[in-house]
Amino acid sequence: MELIKAISNSIKDIDAKERTIVAYASIFGNIDSDDDIIQYGAYTKTIQENGPRGKNRVWHLFNHETEYPITKPIDLVEDTKGLLFTSKFPDTTFANDLLKLYEAGHLTEHSVWIRIMKAMDEVRQGKTIRVISEVALMEVSSVLWGANERAQTVSVKSIADLNSRIETGNRIMRNGTLSDDGFKRLELELSEIKKTLALLTEPPQQQIKPEDQNLTTLEAFKRINQKLLTLNQNGRFDKTINRN
Repeated sequence: MELIKAISNSIKDIDAKERTIVAYASIFGNIDSDDDIIQYGAYTKTIQENGPRGKNRVWHLFNHETEYPITKPIDLVEDTKGLLFTSKFPDTTFANDLLKLYEAGHLTEHSVWIRIMKAMDEVRQGKTIRVISEVALMEVSSVLWGANERAQTVSVKSIADLNSRIETGNRIMRNGTLSDDGFKRLELELSEIKKTLALLTEPPQQQIKPEDQNLTTLEAFKRINQKLLTLNQNGRFDKTINRN
C-alpha cells in the first residue's frame, strides 16, 4: 500500500548562500489523520538501500509531481523526531523560485510518498491504530498544503497561520523577483488560501454548507490540495518551467 504523509512547519534550517534546506519530511510517534503511527527506524533500510549513500534513487519533488523535480536529497537521516532531509537547490528557474519562497517563510510544508512494507494493528486510546515499522521511501516533497496532522480542529493559531501566509505572499507579489511561472503559482495559491480562510471564519449560514460545518483544518487543506492537483491534470498550470 502506498501513502502520502504530510507535516507542516517542518523547516529546521535554510542556508541561502549555500542554497540548502534542512527539514523534516516525516514525524515519528504521533497518531496521524489516518490512524497510523510511523515508528523510529521505519526508514532505516530504505535509506541504506536507496538514499544518497545507496542507489540514490530518492527524489525531492514539488507537490509530489514527477513533472516538477527539484533535486535529489544530499542527506537522509532518522533522528528521534523523524525523517530529516537535506537538499541543495540547483541553479534552475524553478528551484530559484522555490528557494525564494523558502527564504521569505512562505514555503514551510513537507511530505513523503511511502510504500508500507511492515505494519501491525494495535489498540491504543480505545481504537485500532496501524503501527508502521518499515517503509519504502519513494520521494520527499515540498508542498503547498502540508496540513499539520496533529492539528485536527480549526484553531486561532491555524487561522493566524493562514493570514500570515497571505501577508507574506502579498509582500512577495509586490516586491519579489520570481519568474513569471512562479508568480502564477503564487497567485493561485493565495487565491486558494483566501477561499480556505473564508470557509473557516465566515458564519455557517453565509459560507459553510451544512455538511461542512465540522470541517477540520486538515480536511479543508486536503480539499484545496485536490483542487490544485485537478488543475494540474487539466493543464491549467503553465508548465513551461526550466527543470533540472
